[in-house]
This record gives sequence, C-alpha cells and structure tokens, in this order.
Amino acid sequence: MNGKPIILMQDKRPCCVAPGPHIIWGTTIMSIFPVPNMIDAQAQAFPVLTEAQIKRIRPGGKLRRVEPGEVLFAPGDTLVPFFVLLSGSMEIVQPGPTGERQLVTHHPGGFTGEFNMISEQHAMAKGRVLEGVNSWSSRAMACARW
Repeated sequence: MNGKPIILMQDKRPCCVAPGPHIIWGTTIMSIFPVPNMIDAQAQAFPVLTEAQIKRIRPGGKLRRVEPGEVLFAPGDTLVPFFVLLSGSMEIVQPGPTGERQLVTHHPGGFTGEFNMISEQHAMAKGRVLEGVNSWSSRAMACARW
C-alpha cells in the first residue's frame, strides 16, 4: 500500500492524479478513495455536498421551502444567497435572445453560487425550482470575502 498520490497516464499522457493511499496489484493501481474522471466535467464543475459537509454549514443559514416555478435568483440580481438543495431539484439557466440555455440541474446536495457572491457583480443566470425544494440558504455565505 502506497500513501502518495500517483499520476495516472492514458496514451502516454498524464490524465489525472489519484489521491493516496493506493493498493498496487500487479500492474493495476487502485485508489481506496473515489477518483473523479476527467471526462466527467459535469461532476467536477458542479460537485455534490455530502451529508457531513451540509451539516457543517447548516448553523450559518436558514431552512426554506420553495415551490415549483419559483425563481430564486435572476440575471441582474445582487447579493444572491448561497443555496443548498436538501430535497427536490432546480435548474440554472442562462437567458438569451433565442430563449434559455440550460446550464445544470441541481438535485439534493447540489448548491448554487456564482462569482458575484464575492465580487458584488450582478447575477448572470437564473435559478428556478423544478420540484418542490427544501433548501438551506445563507446571505452570510454570499457576502463572505476571501
């Protein structure tokens, strides 16, 4: 068993780093931690929070029930809260001259956040509830500065 990260190769090119520790079985290297696939850009761009992560941030916000069709934020909004979905689903869309372009659909554990949360710029996307959602939100998180 090796505790150091290993750079995995594909077609003689580095493709990702597998965190340690690893189990080495012949020529096969198996990480005991899940390794994100570089091809799965959706999972990397929009990670899902674990129960432990949600529990850790819960004291800083409030629970809220929102209904299908409700818009949580829209282009031009400022000081948009940080939302974490505890149930249901919501979509993030970008309005344009020919209609809306869907960016992502969040499910339980998914969360919202744009750069405007720390830059005080206007929101560029719309967050709309698809299924009844229990969410956790925090303006404090939205106003946090690095």
